[in-house]
Amino acid sequence: MSYSVGFTPTSEKDIRSLPKPIQATMFRQIKTLEMNVTPVGNRIKKLKGVKGAFYRLRIRDYRAMFEVQGNKVTIHRVINRKELDRVVSRLK
Repeated sequence: MSYSVGFTPTSEKDIRSLPKPIQATMFRQIKTLEMNVTPVGNRIKKLKGVKGAFYRLRIRDYRAMFEVQGNKVTIHRVINRKELDRVVSRLK
């Protein structure tokens, strides 16, 4: 199944604030979500305690938090791994 990937304005701002080499890696890894969003290994995990189909994609020290609705993937945030718990607690 093929997915279309979209970004929220907040996630676009998050990515623009990252250093250029990390931005390139980020886009390359997010592009892989077009082919597969199922949790495999430790790269993609479903977020627990959150309503909806929210997942996180691990990319170095950063996490891309995304939601799957049908065949559409929406990237909500791209944050440092240390901030993930704080952001997820707001979604509960």
